[in-house]
Amino acid sequence: AGETSAVLVELAGAGHFTLIDPLSGAWPVVAAAVESVAAIS
Repeated sequence: AGETSAVLVELAGAGHFTLIDPLSGAWPVVAAAVESVAAIS
């Protein structure tokens, strides 16, 4: 089995739907995390 790791990114004040709203201030952080995981796969 390969190595695994996890990273917790806390977004203060982010609501449940903030994470899937590309117009939210949190979106750049979310997109970067997804791109990071996609680069590993």
